[in-house]
Amino acid sequence: LRREEMSGLNIAAVLPQPVGRKSKWANDEDESDGEDAAAPEPSKASKQKQPPPQGKRRGWIPREVSDFGDGGAFPEISVAQYPLDMGRKTDQKASAVVALQMDAEGNIKYDAILNQNRTHKKVVQSTARDLVAKRVTEMDVEKPDQDEVIAKTQETQQALEKVINGKITAAKVARPEINQKKDAEYIRYTPQGQGKNTNSGATERIIKMHEMPVDPLDPPKFQHKKAPRGPPSPPRRGAKG
Repeated sequence: LRREEMSGLNIAAVLPQPVGRKSKWANDEDESDGEDAAAPEPSKASKQKQPPPQGKRRGWIPREVSDFGDGGAFPEISVAQYPLDMGRKTDQKASAVVALQMDAEGNIKYDAILNQNRTHKKVVQSTARDLVAKRVTEMDVEKPDQDEVIAKTQETQQALEKVINGKITAAKVARPEINQKKDAEYIRYTPQGQGKNTNSGATERIIKMHEMPVDPLDPPKFQHKKAPRGPPSPPRRGAKG
């Protein structure tokens, strides 16, 4: 009886299920059940937008960062590409956010938006006070007196002399020939034509020669000359068959 009971008993139903990975010799039914139970969830990488495969990118242009996937630019597409926004210039002027500003009385200055990116050529009248005509008195349009004119003239002259002296000093350092002064030379010569009617009747004449003064503010007069090109390479001789 015991042998009959043992022969009719299903050993697979008594033993516990294996914990490890199933072998390739498992039943088809067990494999199907295991695959359905242990099917992995789709990862985030598979859900990420991927570019078209090689050979199927005709007419496709990457515009967003997700179009590049995890890679870089596509050399076969001749348009500007910015993977991971590298090299893309951000427009700072497009920002319309203005910092909150207060006036002396503690009120919010709503005209700060109008004064944003304003140049000296634009006049912004944001309050009623700006529309009121100003009264011009004689003190506002009065000419300066003579002492003030002289003081401003001297101040301007000193400022110009300071700039010019600085340039002259720099030119003397760069061009030392300016500081070299040679004495004048006197040359006596006898003119070719002799007679009372030529050279006021003088038989000899004396001339004075000296170097012409150099303006330190003049640019240098030397010129860079390019070296002539060398002869071209000899022509190739065709191979004779």
